[in-house]
Amino acid sequence: MILGFKKAINPVGVLTAFLLLAVMLSTSFQASKAEAAVGPAGRYYVTDESGFNKVWQFQGSTLTSFPTVPAGAADGPILVDGNTSTVRSVKGGFVGGSAAVPGSEYDFSGVVQGPLSLDFSAHGGYGRVIDAAFDGTDAYIVSGLFGSAGIFRYNADFSGPGVLVFNLLGAGQSTSQGITYDTTTNTFWTSDYDFGAGATGGRVRQWSPAGVELFSFPVVDSAGNASERNTALAYDFTDDTFWMNAHVENTLGFGIGELWQFDRAGNFLQKIHAKQFDPAAPDNILYWGGEIRATGQPHEDTRRMTGGGTIPGKVEDIRHGFELHCDAAKIPNNLEVNWGKGNKFHMETLDSAGCTDDPSIDEGNPVAGFDTYVGSGTGRYNGVAGAIVKFEFTDAGEPGVNDTARITITAPDTSVILAVSGNITKGNQQAHP
Repeated sequence: MILGFKKAINPVGVLTAFLLLAVMLSTSFQASKAEAAVGPAGRYYVTDESGFNKVWQFQGSTLTSFPTVPAGAADGPILVDGNTSTVRSVKGGFVGGSAAVPGSEYDFSGVVQGPLSLDFSAHGGYGRVIDAAFDGTDAYIVSGLFGSAGIFRYNADFSGPGVLVFNLLGAGQSTSQGITYDTTTNTFWTSDYDFGAGATGGRVRQWSPAGVELFSFPVVDSAGNASERNTALAYDFTDDTFWMNAHVENTLGFGIGELWQFDRAGNFLQKIHAKQFDPAAPDNILYWGGEIRATGQPHEDTRRMTGGGTIPGKVEDIRHGFELHCDAAKIPNNLEVNWGKGNKFHMETLDSAGCTDDPSIDEGNPVAGFDTYVGSGTGRYNGVAGAIVKFEFTDAGEPGVNDTARITITAPDTSVILAVSGNITKGNQQAHP
C-alpha cells in the first residue's frame, strides 16, 4: 500500500506554467497565421519611417530587404522602373518648398547604381511628401496633409523642378499621402491620411489624368476596423489589386505595420504583417512609400458596357446606342445619339473612359464588377466634325427601367448642342465583366 500525501500548491509555479502555456499558444497561433499568409502577386517595394533605413520587399510568402543609401533620414518616395530594371527612392517627410533631398537608384537586388535628388522648392505651400508613382515615363509625387495638396510630375529619376498636374481639393482629399498609377485604366489613385475620418476610415480615391475624382472607397477591413491614415499605396496589375499600409493598431496581433489588400471595387481581401514572413522582423514598421514590380502577364481589362434606349426629353425623346470598353484602347468603341428631325451625333474617337462601382447600384447579372461608365469623346454632329460628347451610363439590373443616362454634346465653340439626363425607357444598358 502506498501512502498518499498532500503537497501545498506553489502559486508562483502555477503562474509560471500558465504564462508558458500562453506563450506556447500565442506562438502556435502566430505560426499558423504565418503559414496562411500570402503576400502580393507582384514584388511590393516599401520604404519605412521607423528608422530601419531599408527598402522592404514582399512577394508571395517571402520578405527580403536592402539598406537605403545614404543612411540617416527615412526614405519615402519610391518607384520601380521596369524599363531599366531599377528601383529609385529618396528621402521623405519634407514639405513643398524644402531644399532638395538625396536618394539612390538600385538594381533589383539592392546594389546602388548611383545617387538621386528630389527638389521640392517649386511647390511651396504644399504638404508632406512620402510616396511616389510611375507611369512608365514620368514620376509623380503627392504632396498633401500639412498644406495644400496636389500631384506633381517629375522626370523618371526624380529630377526636374516639379510640375503641378492637378490639385486635390476637399477635406479628405487634401490629406492625401499615398499615390499609385493604375496602368489598367491609366488613372491615378491616392490614399487619405485623415485624422478626422474616425470610424468611417480614410478613403482611397481614383482620379482621371485631368484631376476629376472618379471613385473612392473607405479603408475598412472585413471586421469593420477602419484605418484613418493610409500610406505606401501600390497597384499590382498582375491581379488588379491595391496594397497599402493601414495605420491601425495591431489587429493581427503582430504589432503595428499591417499591409492591407483591396480589389478595385473597394472590397477588402486580406492583411499581412512582416512577422508572418520572418519572425525576426520588427513589429513596429510604419511604411511611407510603396510601389509594386508586377510579374507575369499584365491583368487585361475586358470590361465593357453595351446597350441603349430612349431618354425622355422636355420637347422630344433622345435615342442612343453604344458599345464602350473600360479600356479606351480596346475596340470597338461606338456611340450614336439621335433626336428630333434628323439630328444625329456619331462618336469617332473615345478620348477617356472610367468604369466604377457605385455601392448604391447593383448591376445584377452578369456580375461585372462595375455599374457606372463615365467617358468623353469627339465625333460628328450632323456630319460636321469637331463635336465633343461627355456621358455617363449606369446599369441598375434588369429589366433596365432603373438604368440612367446623361449625355452632353457641345460644338467646337463650346456651345451646347444637347444636354439630357434621366432614366431610360424602351431599352437596357448592360455592364459586362
